[in-house]
Amino acid sequence: MLNFLYTNMGNNMRNFMRLIFKITSILVVHKSYPDVMTADETIDFIIKNHCSVSRFGDGELSYLVGNRNPTFQPWSKKLANELKNLSKYNGSNEKILVCVPDIFCDARLDRLTDNIKNFWIINRKKYTFYWKNFSKNHQYGDSLFSRFYTPLKNKGEAKIFISKVKNIWDKKNVLIIEGELSRLGVGNDLFENAAKTRRVLAPSVNAYSKIDQIEEYVTSKISRKDLILLALGPTATVLSMRLSNLGYQAIDIGHLDIEYEWLKIQADKKVPIEGKFVYEAGDMDKERTISIPKNQQYQNEILVKIL
Repeated sequence: MLNFLYTNMGNNMRNFMRLIFKITSILVVHKSYPDVMTADETIDFIIKNHCSVSRFGDGELSYLVGNRNPTFQPWSKKLANELKNLSKYNGSNEKILVCVPDIFCDARLDRLTDNIKNFWIINRKKYTFYWKNFSKNHQYGDSLFSRFYTPLKNKGEAKIFISKVKNIWDKKNVLIIEGELSRLGVGNDLFENAAKTRRVLAPSVNAYSKIDQIEEYVTSKISRKDLILLALGPTATVLSMRLSNLGYQAIDIGHLDIEYEWLKIQADKKVPIEGKFVYEAGDMDKERTISIPKNQQYQNEILVKIL
């Protein structure tokens, strides 16, 4: 009988210690991660506060660890340092929302397709060392708001979400700073509710080499009342912060337009889009003739090419 009691007590104690260890591990892990809004909360925050947005996606995180990807942005120590400094942002500028992937809550990851979910679980661990750079006393936006279609299991959420996103530029004068072949909004109605749309074209490859010229052009020619939308990979991440510090509202919207194109055709994978450079559909790896838009309105919107 005593042996039975001692055995049960021992088993109960071991189970109790395992439970304490598990709870402690969860608390320690989550304490080391940034506090991140959902995508919906991120858009609500942008609309309410009229703030700029700098986004850290997998490409920017890859730069932080010294990888030479993405290939459309060659390695630059200066860019890497700018990204590193931005990752240590402590909320001193209330007019900018720094965003990181919303990948730290398993329940939220369950909204993603299995492949995307597994990708982010791997990368969550891969970049563990770098999450410590991000403040634990500051809430971040979700950088994956620009990935609103292809990663989701329930594609039906995408139409509702993009309708909300469009409120960011509703009835505003918009300046798009994009890669020369990106052509945001061309061939679709993404910006039809903007008051006016103009463009600055930058290199599709190595846009960071022209970042100072782009900044100089904006500060000398563009009103601070205009909304600036950026799609330039890692360059957009740091340029949005630079412009915000100069009094502009500048939002890095990443792949938003391409995701919108895929939503329109109900794509079940990342496919090329006629007339647009699509890095993730292999446009860096194969020769594909990207046609020049015959859309005269698009041509008229181009203010300058900084190539």
